Amino acid sequence: MTRTTTGPRARTRIVVPLLALLWGPGVLAAAAEPGGVLLIATGGTIANGLDGRLTGQELVDALPAATRARVRRVESFANTASPTLDLDEWRRLSLRIATAFASTASFEGVVVTAGTDTLEELAWFLHLTIADDRPVVVVGAMRRPGTPNADGRRNLADAIAVAAAPSMRGLGTLVVMHGHVSLARDATKHHSSRLDAFDPPPPRLLATVEGPRLEVVRHPPADRLRGALPIEAGAELPRVDVLLTYQGAPGDLLDLAVRQGARGLVVAAAGAGSLAPAQAEAVRRLARDGVPIVIATRTGAGPVESFDPLDRAILAADDISPLKARLTLMLGLAHQMDVPAIRQLFER
Repeated sequence: MTRTTTGPRARTRIVVPLLALLWGPGVLAAAAEPGGVLLIATGGTIANGLDGRLTGQELVDALPAATRARVRRVESFANTASPTLDLDEWRRLSLRIATAFASTASFEGVVVTAGTDTLEELAWFLHLTIADDRPVVVVGAMRRPGTPNADGRRNLADAIAVAAAPSMRGLGTLVVMHGHVSLARDATKHHSSRLDAFDPPPPRLLATVEGPRLEVVRHPPADRLRGALPIEAGAELPRVDVLLTYQGAPGDLLDLAVRQGARGLVVAAAGAGSLAPAQAEAVRRLARDGVPIVIATRTGAGPVESFDPLDRAILAADDISPLKARLTLMLGLAHQMDVPAIRQLFER
């Protein structure tokens, strides 16, 4: 089996067949092998070893032999802290995964290792932009390799098992951490450092996994947003800013964001959509000027159903978090959607 390590900025000039041109010199051997998982490493704590950064191949080499055998191909896309990966690199990552699925039917699924600081956002971005039935599983670690209670090896082994499981098909992008499997929509980092930082509440738990044992807890309905906003090569992602509601929050920050180039705004409101008076006035005025504004909740759970029933230019995020609402609005704008079409992205 041939594996390659490449990156988004690779500039190798080799005359090869078309699939190898897209995926590097190991793609033909990988495509010819039945089954298996494609692993793409982007960095994060899971790759932050005591003696330097670990490549994707080094992460796989540390796994038990039976788990290693399920990995057909490894790529090191990046090796850095997750907040340093910009949206253009997320765009390229989505395109890379979509190309892998399109170029071969042999992969059972894709595993993406990533930093946990932005893991929930990355998972939602991939969920919105990748339509293949096969799972994309995003995984990370709360403890670096070689430290007490290091969780990366177990999390990665679990993620590989989930990516290869037929029962996980058709669910879009998933998050696997601490033996729990979550839908991208439900995944949230709710603690800065604990091992259970991504454990979902029981109603949101999709499945549990430990090694090869996968137990499905619930069967959610099909998500119409899965792959609804695919990325095209060269597409530009417009600026969308997130602002927070707090006591006495001014409205001029919304105006400033638009003047600085924001094409849309998300307000993380109190409760079920409450805004400070000055913010509410600015939101209504900007919406009348054609700026799409999404009202989400800063509480961490629960829906925002309507901010102002009489103002159809202001959108309610339902139960999508402010950070994920930003990505949804951004991709809708990138697809040149008007406000009614964007509204449908937030409606169940």
